[in-house]
Amino acid sequence: MFYGVVCDRCKCQYESEEYSFWYDKSSAIENATDSDWIKYHDKHYCDECIVFDEELDEYIPLPDFPDCIEELNVYLKKDFKAYSKLYT
Repeated sequence: MFYGVVCDRCKCQYESEEYSFWYDKSSAIENATDSDWIKYHDKHYCDECIVFDEELDEYIPLPDFPDCIEELNVYLKKDFKAYSKLYT
């Protein structure tokens, strides 16, 4: 079994220069957090989905996307995969 980390906001997967998956969960999380990803309330967020809150003096996630944006994102990813297979 392999482990990876996915942003709970934008659903992108963490990828290091060498790997996308690790043999254990703690290594996957450690590598992501060493690369500016954060763990916030048992969720993981990429560096594009966080902002620094000066009052709290910590990084916090941006608000979740509305459901309609999530559905559009899923549709576009599927459509892009199909399109890229036709022209590669």
